[in-house]
Amino acid sequence: MDTKTGGPAFPHEYKYGDGTAHREDGMSLRDYFAANCPHEEVEDRIPKTCGDLADIFVALGWVSMERRNRSVINCYTERHVQRLRALVRYEYADDMLTARGARHD
Repeated sequence: MDTKTGGPAFPHEYKYGDGTAHREDGMSLRDYFAANCPHEEVEDRIPKTCGDLADIFVALGWVSMERRNRSVINCYTERHVQRLRALVRYEYADDMLTARGARHD
């Protein structure tokens, strides 16, 4: 298993009539978990105020401190928020992979 991605989510092997085979891995388990992250989980992980959002964007290097200090409300765009939503989904996926690796059978 790939420890970063969890390996393929839906591996499939195609067998042809001549005896050859072809394997398709498709999306990774990490991508699957990110795509299926519950909406509530995303909302819980994203700050609710403009100032807190701006601080996150500065910490991520997406917005300069100078720009943030000029206008908290106008220092970021919807694109920044959407990127943060994607980042949060992958944090959730990483948490799921960690929990999966820590399970005791």
